[in-house]
Amino acid sequence: MDNIALLAEKAVINLRTPFLRREVKALCIPDAICDVIVGNVDGDRSTEDPNMSVMVGAATTRAQPDAVTKPLRVPDMKRHGGVDREQLIKLQQEDPRIQELVDAGRTSRRGGKVVSFEKARGIVYCRYMDPGNNVRIKQVVLPKPLREYVMSVVHDS
Repeated sequence: MDNIALLAEKAVINLRTPFLRREVKALCIPDAICDVIVGNVDGDRSTEDPNMSVMVGAATTRAQPDAVTKPLRVPDMKRHGGVDREQLIKLQQEDPRIQELVDAGRTSRRGGKVVSFEKARGIVYCRYMDPGNNVRIKQVVLPKPLREYVMSVVHDS
């Protein structure tokens, strides 16, 4: 599927889908992205012409009926009004940890990635570069008050 060669066990399975309804020889691929991947199989239906009369019988776990009736609980949390560019610059300047990172001005390696801090137009950024796959990421360095708020939103919701 993604041009990787691997050894896989074979199985004969009975498929009942809108696109294919018969017994087929299948490969059992570990860690596949979905349950069934139907490739170019003789006798399959086109994706533009599925057989919608096929009834699919999926199993229901014991927890699923309860999950349907219980709404998702979202914790109450203070909303942040946001900050503009000048406020972000001021908050970054007031954070001693951020100033240490900028003043050090050095590049370090963490887990094979190159990490550096830079200031551009007054805002401090952290740059990550992964030389293995040539991916570059630039992130705004959040001052402590904003960092705590963002972490609570991410972890509490």
